[in-house]
Amino acid sequence: MLAKLTPNTQIIGQNLIYFNRIDSSNDFAQRLIQRQQAIHGTLIITDYQTKGRGQGSHIWQSEAKKNLLCSLILLPDTSISDPFILNKALAIALISTLSKYVDANQLKIKWPNDIYYQQSKLGGLLVENTFQGQGIKSSVMGFGINTHQHFQNTPFKAIALHSIALKPFSHEDIILSFLSAFEQLYHAILQSAFGEINKRFDQLLLGYQTSNTFNIEGQNISATIIGCDEHGRLILENKLGQQTLYLHGQITQNIHE
Repeated sequence: MLAKLTPNTQIIGQNLIYFNRIDSSNDFAQRLIQRQQAIHGTLIITDYQTKGRGQGSHIWQSEAKKNLLCSLILLPDTSISDPFILNKALAIALISTLSKYVDANQLKIKWPNDIYYQQSKLGGLLVENTFQGQGIKSSVMGFGINTHQHFQNTPFKAIALHSIALKPFSHEDIILSFLSAFEQLYHAILQSAFGEINKRFDQLLLGYQTSNTFNIEGQNISATIIGCDEHGRLILENKLGQQTLYLHGQITQNIHE
């Protein structure tokens, strides 16, 4: 059962909080932090969110028990100066976990916060950091994986894990694998070993080092994805070799069937 998991980790996920229903796992995590009741490494798991949130003003739509919905609380005691490194580590850990069940070559990160299988959305993440000085004081790392839900009338094409899985899986197995994968990456972050994480994140970007089309203020452009910087900005290069940085909301990547 989700409430009785025993992660093979030192810190990450050792404290588990389970709800069969909640407004938002990220909002609950933030309330714990505000009340100074949060424990570093706590994982909040829920079967259903009534007010799930995505990036910006987007909402996370889900049916009960058909998505894996979690939020991880981090309270670093070591200064983490790279504001986007936790987002990168979360995405990499999720893909590493999902690679155990599907063709790993088909899993990609659609910048800045979606997990894709081929051309379809399989999951997403929402990381909310609080800063103190130049470092991260607290982080609430929300993520959702569509395991069994079939979406209709969405602005994007979505897919469920059970329809592409090469072997049986359970929510429990996914969580345990994710916690181990993320803890390894988190240890690297605490040692400021960002290089491999940055490299791996860039390599996993959907459309990395290939020509893509993007929409900027209603105009389509062609450019090559070079990577993502420490602030989460997408680095694009045009045909003349000129590079430009874009924040989320400034540009939309067109996904082709």
